[in-house]
Amino acid sequence: MKAPEYRRAPPVKARIALTLASLLPFAAGGIAHADGVEAQTPAGVVSSLYAAHFAGDMAFTHESVATKRPWLTPDLQSLLVGELNRPQPEDEPPYINGDPLTDTQDYPLGCKADGEKVVGDTASVNVECTLEGGGTRRIVALLQRVGNAWKVSDLQYEDGRTLRQLLVPP
Repeated sequence: MKAPEYRRAPPVKARIALTLASLLPFAAGGIAHADGVEAQTPAGVVSSLYAAHFAGDMAFTHESVATKRPWLTPDLQSLLVGELNRPQPEDEPPYINGDPLTDTQDYPLGCKADGEKVVGDTASVNVECTLEGGGTRRIVALLQRVGNAWKVSDLQYEDGRTLRQLLVPP
């Protein structure tokens, strides 16, 4: 089965249609647990996370991070909120400057998840984001099982950095 690809949200009417379309798998019985995250496979969780990301607010804000809570481990969620609460000098850019889910400053056209590897209670899923101008950005989503659900615990970027490393103050 080919992994779905998610693209930047278009204008409001198309955004509503995209949101409704992304809910169709859940209406067909794809919800595996109470918080609404499709948890049967790590790739399904990552696909659902990026679908929500592209259908909603992609900015790194309290509101956006809160909407992604169902897909994230509690400790990663806590680190993200901690970063947002960290005082920033007025004359400097924020330490997280851009979109941490896609490792870009300009939002990509779309991302797709595939290539999962599961080892016990951990997993990794390859994510490829298509950039304007034809380039790509590759990310590896790292997951762990929390209860009976898969949750994203970290993201590893192309250059070897991880999201968790960025969330620890220098």
